[in-house]
Amino acid sequence: MVYHVNDSNYIEHIFKYDRIVWFFFRKGQEKSTLNIKPFIDGVISHNLELSQNFNNVTYFQTYIEDNPKIMEYFHLMDNYIWSHQNKVFNPRIITVVNGKKHFDQAGVKCYCVETLIEMIFDIYPELVPEPTSE
Repeated sequence: MVYHVNDSNYIEHIFKYDRIVWFFFRKGQEKSTLNIKPFIDGVISHNLELSQNFNNVTYFQTYIEDNPKIMEYFHLMDNYIWSHQNKVFNPRIITVVNGKKHFDQAGVKCYCVETLIEMIFDIYPELVPEPTSE
């Protein structure tokens, strides 16, 4: 399930769900060439496909520009969030476990589907496929 979380409702959402994959998008990202885009009806993205395949995972999305309290709460106000070269916000993915930031993709892993899958499997190990024997 995908929840739209903002500065006015994030505390109740954070503590309602014990494991969260949280996307921080920039406005207009749905028009970009990136494969991970905001969850908007009619916008095709890899994260939308994953959310349909892993529908027991809790997904949050937030727009960076509009939610400074959330950014501050998770200590995300840094050089990874703002591209000085392009003068735009960079999208970001974090995982939250029991109300605390568990993993932050920025500066460590690419903003890509492979990282997203690793993040899902990290906090939802029960979703890791069983190896098949031949």
